[in-house]
Amino acid sequence: MKYSLFIGRWQPFHKGHEYIINQALSEGKNVCIGVRNTLISEFDPLTADQRVSMLKEVYKDDPRVKIIIMPDIESVNIGRKVGYDVIRFDAPVDIEGISATKIRELMAKGDDSWKTKVPEGVVKFFDKRCGNQVYWLTGLSGSGKSTLAIELANYFKNNDIEYKVLDGDEVRDNLNSDLGFSKKDRDENIRRISWVAKLLADAGVTVIVAAISPYEEAREKARQTIGTDRFVECFIDCPLEELIKRDPKGLYAKALSGEIKNFTGVSDPYEAPTNAEIIFNTEDSEPKGFVDIVLQRLEIWGL
Repeated sequence: MKYSLFIGRWQPFHKGHEYIINQALSEGKNVCIGVRNTLISEFDPLTADQRVSMLKEVYKDDPRVKIIIMPDIESVNIGRKVGYDVIRFDAPVDIEGISATKIRELMAKGDDSWKTKVPEGVVKFFDKRCGNQVYWLTGLSGSGKSTLAIELANYFKNNDIEYKVLDGDEVRDNLNSDLGFSKKDRDENIRRISWVAKLLADAGVTVIVAAISPYEEAREKARQTIGTDRFVECFIDCPLEELIKRDPKGLYAKALSGEIKNFTGVSDPYEAPTNAEIIFNTEDSEPKGFVDIVLQRLEIWGL
């Protein structure tokens, strides 16, 4: 089966994009929509997985449409004729003038007129993202995850937002007391936490998870369990040297001396996120700054 390929950032997907893709569909062509895997930024607030979810809301199970994630690109290059054409689809002036940047600006202002510029499926995608986000705080021991979780929870409490904090230490003491610190047990710990977070989010609760969660694969499984459209990975970053210097509980000293085994960052690995939705460095930042960044992101996402 052959496809007509459309490549874009789709931040967000709007009626201009839909128009040109529908032109190919109306000609009886199958369509492959390539989602560029761009880094998270002010201009690219949605992850590739989230954009795939958004596009699936638009095209549902249309057998003519295939949606894929592809590496970010800087150019499309062709040599001699190799069996496919490069075709430009034009759109009417009113459609051509729709801008994803302007849509994001309207969303940030809380101006609902953006909804007239996108397909109904995109509106449904963003509606689903409201009120049941899961903020997954990951980072080394002592980086400030629990402190920032409390700071964010206080904001939600003061603004009458229903929330629940799942603190890694508390969950281990109560729900996961049967688990140790092998990789298998660490992965199982994250699997259980992600399932509880999913159930809470399904009930409309905003969830804050504060857990070291050192392995990228386990965090990715948590994202899939919870839902890529509502999982917000927050990398709480702090240099290991600074954490060793702080060490209020003496844990790093014990780990470095060999008294504590399998200690993340010392004798066990920590795989830092490569494309977290939010990155916050606690070496010289105040906790309130984390809440400010979360709110900025919510504005960008129009939530």
